[in-house]
Amino acid sequence: MNRYFFILGRNQALSLAESAAFFSREQMVFNPLYLGRDFLVWETENKIDLKALNNRLGGVIKAGEIWAERPKKPDLLADLSEALGFSTISKFLPVGAEKLFLGFSLYFDEGKSFIYLQKGLERHFLSLKKEIKETGQKLRLVTSRGQTLSSVVVKKNKLLTAGAEIVIFVTPEKMFIGKTSSVQDFEGYSFRDFQRPGRDMRIGLMPPKVAQIMVNLAQARESEVILDPFAGCGTILQEAILLGYKNLVGSDNNPRALSQTRQNLEWLCRNYKIDEKKINVKLMPIDVRQIYKDLSPNSVDTIVTEPYLGPALDDRPGEGKIRMVAANLSQLYLDFFTAIKRVLKPGGKIVMIWPVFRTPAGKQFLPILEKVLAKGFEKINLIPEVFKANDLEELTSRGSILYSREDQNVLREIFVFKNV
Repeated sequence: MNRYFFILGRNQALSLAESAAFFSREQMVFNPLYLGRDFLVWETENKIDLKALNNRLGGVIKAGEIWAERPKKPDLLADLSEALGFSTISKFLPVGAEKLFLGFSLYFDEGKSFIYLQKGLERHFLSLKKEIKETGQKLRLVTSRGQTLSSVVVKKNKLLTAGAEIVIFVTPEKMFIGKTSSVQDFEGYSFRDFQRPGRDMRIGLMPPKVAQIMVNLAQARESEVILDPFAGCGTILQEAILLGYKNLVGSDNNPRALSQTRQNLEWLCRNYKIDEKKINVKLMPIDVRQIYKDLSPNSVDTIVTEPYLGPALDDRPGEGKIRMVAANLSQLYLDFFTAIKRVLKPGGKIVMIWPVFRTPAGKQFLPILEKVLAKGFEKINLIPEVFKANDLEELTSRGSILYSREDQNVLREIFVFKNV
C-alpha cells in the first residue's frame, strides 16, 4: 500500500467531500488512516501523481508521502530527533543542488501547546545543518513563527525543488512523518480571479477554488455536458475547462454577465494555451425558468451552479428584510428545479449553492428542501460514512456543507442533488 497525506483547506468538510468524490469517480480505493483537525493521512493501492492530484483538488493545500509511522512516546523530542537523523534526512534532499533548503511543519490533533517541540526541533535541524555543511554542501533552514509552513513559504523557499519540507503529524497514539511533494497553485487561483478581464462585484464573484471544488463534487466524466444556468462571469465554466471538460453550456438572463463570461473564457484559453476548437461552449441569454425552450429534453448530464443569492445586505439587516429576500429566492429556486427537470438526464446531478442568512437569532436557511425533493430529486450525502464520527463543524444537520468567511452576512450552503 502507498501512504500519503493531505493538508486540508480551512473548510475541512468541503475538502473531505471533494476528495471522496474524486476518488469515487476514479474508482480508486481510498482508505483513511487518520483524520486530524487540518490533515488527513490515507493509503491506496495506487501510485499517485501528487502534483497532478493537488492541481485537481481545490480543497487540498499540500500533499505528500508518508514514509514513517511510530508509536507516540513520552519524550516526543528525543524520539523525533532519533527518527530525523542525518542519514535519514540526507535521503530526502536532492543531489547536485548548489544550495539546499530544509524546513519542517508540525501538525497536532491535540489542544495543548507544543511550542517546546517546535523550538527543540529547530535546534535539532540547526545541528543537522552543521553536519551537512561539513560535507561541503550549503543548506538554509527555513522557519516560521508558527508551527507550520504555509504553501507560499514552501514554494517560494524552494523546498519542493531544491530541498524538502519534513511534515510531522502528532496524534494521541501515533506519529506520522512525511515529505511534502506538492502545494496548491495559489498563484494560479489569484491570477484567474483578479487578472481576468470580466469582473463585476455587483453580481458577486465566486472564488475559482470554490468553483473547482464544486465541479469535482459532480463526479462528471470529461465527455459529459455540464450546464451552469446562472453563469455570471463564467467562473464555473472556466474551472471546468481547466479540469478537462469540453462540452459546456452557460446561460444567464443578464447580457452583461454573458459578455463577461465570453471575455473571460477567451482570456483563459489564451493564457493557458487551450485550443478553443477542441471545446464546445454554448452561451445562452435566457431566464433559467425558460431554459427548456433552448435545450433539448434530457440533454444535460450535470449542473454546477451558484444562482442569484439575493441583493447586497446591510451589516445588520432586519428580520423582515431577510424574510422577504428568502421568500423571493425560495420561489426562484423552486422554479429552477421545475424547469431543469425537463433538460437534466435521469440520474444527472446538480451541485448547487443556496444562501444562508446570519441573523441575531442565528442562521436562517431556505425552507424549501422537502419541496425540492418532492419534485423528483434525491439529496446526495457529501461525507462518506468513514468520516461521520468526526465533528465536522461545516456539515449541517440537513447534510449540506457551509462555506463562508466570518465577516459575511450571507453564507454559501452547498448541496448535491440527483435527478430521480
